[in-house]
Amino acid sequence: MKTRDLTFLALMAALLAALEGFLGGYLHAVDFPFTGSLMVGINLIFYLIAKRRVPFKGSVLLLGLVLALLRFALFPGFSLMPALAIFWEAAILELVFILAGTGVKGAVAGGILASYAVLAFRLASLYLMVHLGGMAPNLHPFGEWVDSLDAGLKLLLVVAPAAYGIIMGLVAFQLAGMMERRLRRG
Repeated sequence: MKTRDLTFLALMAALLAALEGFLGGYLHAVDFPFTGSLMVGINLIFYLIAKRRVPFKGSVLLLGLVLALLRFALFPGFSLMPALAIFWEAAILELVFILAGTGVKGAVAGGILASYAVLAFRLASLYLMVHLGGMAPNLHPFGEWVDSLDAGLKLLLVVAPAAYGIIMGLVAFQLAGMMERRLRRG
């Protein structure tokens, strides 16, 4: 990896850290629904651009690690969970881009898996808080609420992240292509 590649990844990490901290923090503060999913979609665009510009194995993982460290170090509050989620997402997308490439297939597959990764991370962290940390003992009604849903709504809850992932993958593919053409022109 050349110095220019590392500089590009560092700039991408700094820009994404600012977006994660300010936009993500603001959306969480105003209790905007699906903030994590929105931030994953934005991150997917940047990760795809970075992988195309720096096509070495581990470039997205390195970007995700630096982004997670910046997010954790620069923005106060409970920023460990977002930092872990960022790194988790980067690891998944690195694997997808290695296996499927950075074309439309890789972008869509990355979008779908990243959308489900948000859901899995949220459920896993909720489980850990309840069972290991003793927090949130009133989550039992949530389980009853999910059990009371009919099969159609449960199916929608399963299909919605895939649909969002497909849309974000296609958007990321288009924006990454536009950015790549723009960067080539200088």
